[in-house]
Amino acid sequence: MDPSSPYDAWSTAQYEQLIAASETAKPITSQFRGAPDGIAQHVHHQLADLYPGLIALSHWIHAHPETAFEEHASAAALAQYLDEQGFPTTIGVGSLATALQAEHRVTGPNGEQGPVIACIAEYDALKHIGHACGHNVIAATSAGAFVLAARIASEHQIPGTYRLIGTPGEEGACGKEYLIRDGVFDDVDAAIMLHPYMADVLEQPWLGNTMGTITFTGRAAHAAAAPFAGANALDAAVATYQGIAALRQHMLPSDRIHAVFTPDGGGGAVNIVPALAKLELSVRSQEIDTMSILLHRVQAIAQGAAMMHGVDVTVQFDEDHAYLPTRLNTTLGERYAVAMADRGRRVLPRGVMPEHLAASTDQGNVSMRVPAIHPTLAIAPLGTSLHTEAFRDVAITSAGDSGVADGAYALAMVALDVAADPELLAAVKAEFEASGGRIDPPWLLK
Repeated sequence: MDPSSPYDAWSTAQYEQLIAASETAKPITSQFRGAPDGIAQHVHHQLADLYPGLIALSHWIHAHPETAFEEHASAAALAQYLDEQGFPTTIGVGSLATALQAEHRVTGPNGEQGPVIACIAEYDALKHIGHACGHNVIAATSAGAFVLAARIASEHQIPGTYRLIGTPGEEGACGKEYLIRDGVFDDVDAAIMLHPYMADVLEQPWLGNTMGTITFTGRAAHAAAAPFAGANALDAAVATYQGIAALRQHMLPSDRIHAVFTPDGGGGAVNIVPALAKLELSVRSQEIDTMSILLHRVQAIAQGAAMMHGVDVTVQFDEDHAYLPTRLNTTLGERYAVAMADRGRRVLPRGVMPEHLAASTDQGNVSMRVPAIHPTLAIAPLGTSLHTEAFRDVAITSAGDSGVADGAYALAMVALDVAADPELLAAVKAEFEASGGRIDPPWLLK
């Protein structure tokens, strides 16, 4: 098969337009002062000392990929790094054995406690392909940001609680939702992290994502001697798959549905009417309400197919651990863009990068509970997709390593800005409340 896509030329034109638009986009600024003068230079200086260890940590995690909730060695490596930097780390947080946490509290000269600022680390890999989402870079940037912010805050008495939260199971398991329900984020005033990508973008949209299984149970029969005695579960699954395909022309442009037949559902002997068939699905949308609508439409298709073929159907979506859409805090993000400018990076505003290039993250779940950011960090050439071997390989190149340094600096500065500038903190909180405040969504098929 020809490996090229019929849309290769269109994609190339899109990236050419992106380059042109990025050159004319206005730099992102902030109306707030942030940390006092001189702090940035101190962060730059200390980063130079931390750099070799951060790169070693990034490369080690990359070389030892572990999938969701199995990240024992990666969590241990991250904890060892933090311990060596003087920050005792707990492995096993809330209900997750591979979650971790380190914390450093700084009291102001007059006893001020300051805000709680959490740097979020991810370190799980993808099945079969390793760190093709660059979580090794995420772990190293957040670890570096935490150490830098905690040390500088101590030296300059910038009050606050500086925290590193290691969140396992981002790839397909929605680990952050477990920790949210365990209360790990209850006292957090700002949750900051980034994601490696092919461009520096402040607020690329991230879709909500609910995953589940549809199981059809029919009645087996001899396919030649007595097919009339059977009820074909596979036919119902095929009809559902086709119904979803027909639904796509009537979905919102940002909606996505992916479905596959499971290996254990729909096979068996060719001369037996299949009594069991299964589909696994991923249903994505940009808003909580539209996620609910789409899930109900998929459920109706499955129920209709089951009725048409005379079989039973069970629709099971893991709604309790659905990935929620992101609700990013622009006031907080602007400080990230300002810090990245110090490193020579121009962070693009929303709308420059095509918004159909959207995936999902459980940082969205955090963003519905506390003010949060999730900007993207350019480490790969334009056109390099996440979850590919090409992206996996670039995550430990010099570009990936530069991203670790720049990202650690920018996230550290965001933490120090928020802690040092009460007006900025108040504006961050005000924006969060104006966008709906904490949302613990009711579940979507109920």
